[in-house]
Order: sequence, then structure tokens, then C-alpha cells
Amino acid sequence: MQGDLEGTGFTSLTGFGTSRRGDEGGVLSIVVTHYCTTMTMTMTNIPMAVTSTVHAPARSTYAEGTTVADFSQPTGGAVEIEPGQAWPHLARQ
Repeated sequence: MQGDLEGTGFTSLTGFGTSRRGDEGGVLSIVVTHYCTTMTMTMTNIPMAVTSTVHAPARSTYAEGTTVADFSQPTGGAVEIEPGQAWPHLARQ
């Protein structure tokens, strides 16, 4: 499926701390709406987690990326959560 995701609600933020460069680690949980262009559908109230592993607890199982709905494996790509930013930056690799 292809389309756009729009953040529509904040659920929680679990912070891991900040690096010397100012990047923050943590898990941002939000609710999104997906506007699917291939099926011309709108799906609402989809849970999404964005995870940055900067300063993640030792031996944790956190994985960098975004996890949507019932999927348990995050997508690839790097995540940067910077102080003062409204939403994290999802860098494509």
C-alpha cells in the first residue's frame, strides 16, 4: 500500500536520554490516519511507535524505526528525535 500518514494524536513518550550531539533516544507513541492512494481509502486511529535507540537501556530489545498497528517488526531507516521538534525526523537509508 502507498499513501500518506498524518499524526492525529499523542499517546506517550518514553525518553532514553540525549546524546552529546543533541539527539534524543526513546519511544514516541502516536495515533495516525493513513490516506491510502492505491486503494483510495482512509484508515483512522492506527497506533504507531517511532523508536530511536540513542541511549537505550543496556541489553534492551528496542529496535530503531517505526512500528505500525499490529506489526511487531519496525521498518528500516534511522530515527532522529531532536529537542524542540514537533515530530521525529525519519531518515531513509
